[in-house]
Amino acid sequence: MWWTKAKEIAILKERLKSAEDHVRQLQRGQEISYANALMMQRELTNAHAALRRKGKALKILHKRIQAINGEK
Repeated sequence: MWWTKAKEIAILKERLKSAEDHVRQLQRGQEISYANALMMQRELTNAHAALRRKGKALKILHKRIQAINGEK
């Protein structure tokens, strides 16, 4: 009887190790997803700021062109 209990315990330990490994993989995947989301948010913020700067530059250029055309 003791050998069947030992075998059952070994199987349970193996299953527990496998489940722990799976949880670690899922946690790592979640960490990567979170890091990717943060990186994308930073890129989006930077792109938005760049578009605002470009818009301001275009507005200034447009005013200059209007001023030149208005003088003629």
